[in-house]
Amino acid sequence: MTIYFAKNEQHTSIDGKQDVVYKFFASIKSNHSHQAVQFIYSITCEDINKKCHIDVAKEEERAKMLMHSIKFQD
Repeated sequence: MTIYFAKNEQHTSIDGKQDVVYKFFASIKSNHSHQAVQFIYSITCEDINKKCHIDVAKEEERAKMLMHSIKFQD
Protein backbone atom coordinates (compact mmCIF):
# COMPACT_ATOMS: atom_id res chain seq x y z
CA MET A 1 0.00 0.00 0.00
CA THR A 2 1.01 3.61 -0.48
CA ILE A 3 0.40 6.22 2.22
CA TYR A 4 0.32 9.95 1.50
CA PHE A 5 0.67 11.69 4.89
CA ALA A 6 0.18 15.26 6.10
CA LYS A 7 -0.29 17.00 9.43
CA ASN A 8 -1.74 20.29 10.59
CA GLU A 9 -1.83 22.37 13.76
CA GLN A 10 -4.64 24.90 14.15
CA HIS A 11 -4.99 27.49 16.90
CA THR A 12 -8.39 29.05 17.56
CA SER A 13 -9.73 31.50 20.08
CA ILE A 14 -13.40 31.65 21.02
CA ASP A 15 -14.74 33.68 23.95
CA GLY A 16 -11.24 34.07 25.39
CA LYS A 17 -10.51 30.33 25.28
CA GLN A 18 -7.49 29.34 23.25
CA ASP A 19 -7.81 25.89 21.73
CA VAL A 20 -5.38 23.93 19.63
CA VAL A 21 -6.25 21.08 17.26
CA TYR A 22 -3.69 18.67 15.85
CA LYS A 23 -4.71 16.67 12.78
CA PHE A 24 -2.93 13.86 10.98
CA PHE A 25 -4.23 13.02 7.52
CA ALA A 26 -3.58 10.16 5.15
CA SER A 27 -4.74 8.95 1.80
CA ILE A 28 -4.01 5.25 1.77
CA LYS A 29 -4.09 3.36 -1.52
CA SER A 30 -3.78 -0.30 -2.29
CA ASN A 31 -0.93 -1.11 -4.68
CA HIS A 32 -2.85 -4.12 -6.04
CA SER A 33 -6.37 -2.81 -6.64
CA HIS A 34 -8.40 0.39 -6.98
CA GLN A 35 -9.19 0.46 -3.25
CA ALA A 36 -8.31 3.50 -1.16
CA VAL A 37 -9.27 5.08 2.14
CA GLN A 38 -8.94 8.55 3.63
CA PHE A 39 -7.89 8.67 7.26
CA ILE A 40 -8.08 11.63 9.68
CA TYR A 41 -6.80 11.46 13.26
CA SER A 42 -7.58 14.54 15.37
CA ILE A 43 -6.75 15.49 18.92
CA THR A 44 -7.83 18.70 20.63
CA CYS A 45 -6.56 20.62 23.59
CA GLU A 46 -9.49 22.75 24.71
CA ASP A 47 -8.44 25.90 26.53
CA ILE A 48 -4.65 25.49 26.57
CA ASN A 49 -4.49 27.83 29.55
CA LYS A 50 -5.84 25.01 31.76
CA LYS A 51 -2.75 22.77 31.73
CA CYS A 52 -3.68 20.64 28.76
CA HIS A 53 -0.60 18.78 27.55
CA ILE A 54 -0.51 16.76 24.36
CA ASP A 55 2.59 14.86 23.35
CA VAL A 56 2.33 15.62 19.63
CA ALA A 57 5.15 13.24 18.66
CA LYS A 58 3.46 10.39 20.53
CA GLU A 59 0.08 11.16 18.92
CA GLU A 60 1.68 11.30 15.46
CA GLU A 61 3.31 7.93 16.12
CA ARG A 62 -0.06 6.50 17.19
CA ALA A 63 -1.79 7.91 14.09
CA LYS A 64 0.87 6.43 11.81
CA MET A 65 0.58 3.05 13.58
CA LEU A 66 -3.16 3.05 12.90
CA MET A 67 -2.60 4.08 9.29
CA HIS A 68 -0.13 1.26 8.74
CA SER A 69 -2.51 -1.26 10.32
CA ILE A 70 -5.04 -0.88 7.48
CA LYS A 71 -5.34 -4.01 5.34
CA PHE A 72 -6.97 -4.12 1.92
CA GLN A 73 -8.69 -7.24 0.65
CA ASP A 74 -7.32 -7.68 -2.85
